[in-house]
Amino acid sequence: VSVPYNDGSAERSVPVPYMMVQRNGLGPFCTFDSNLYQSDQSVFVTEGQFNALAIEAAGGKAIALGSTNNSMKLLQEIDDHGKPTAPLLIIAFDNDYVTPAESEKEYTNEELTAKGKATDEKAISLVNELTSRGVNAVRVPQLYQNYNDANDFYKSNPTGFAAAINAAETTKSEQNHVKED
Repeated sequence: VSVPYNDGSAERSVPVPYMMVQRNGLGPFCTFDSNLYQSDQSVFVTEGQFNALAIEAAGGKAIALGSTNNSMKLLQEIDDHGKPTAPLLIIAFDNDYVTPAESEKEYTNEELTAKGKATDEKAISLVNELTSRGVNAVRVPQLYQNYNDANDFYKSNPTGFAAAINAAETTKSEQNHVKED
């Protein structure tokens, strides 16, 4: 599978046994949107492409935004093309409260807290925007446990990751609207 990158750089090949589709005409916005409009199961919304691939490898369905900063582009996609067929969008942004497994930088607790709060705020905002459009959406704050993201969790503990993904898919829809300060 070729994975497009948000920065417009060349695509990189990833050895996976399934294909994902990128909608033409969106330029560097790299959502794998076939899952949005062709799925009858919950779809995870991740930051990075490799996180989406990890969720797919664990048996879930996923799309990648390329960055939390592309949330508005996802909302525009829904405004332009209608409500997704997926019954639930699970916002699964990175757990920025922990240092990424392959990070060369050592983060202070203050840096991680600030980074984590900023990511949480973007996830909460996206859930609220989606639900205001009639899309069933939920955020699962501890999805990645003590790992930075889906890919870190999947590489370290594939079985535990698959169990966490399965548990998140059974999230009650009444938890979908999370207005927090």
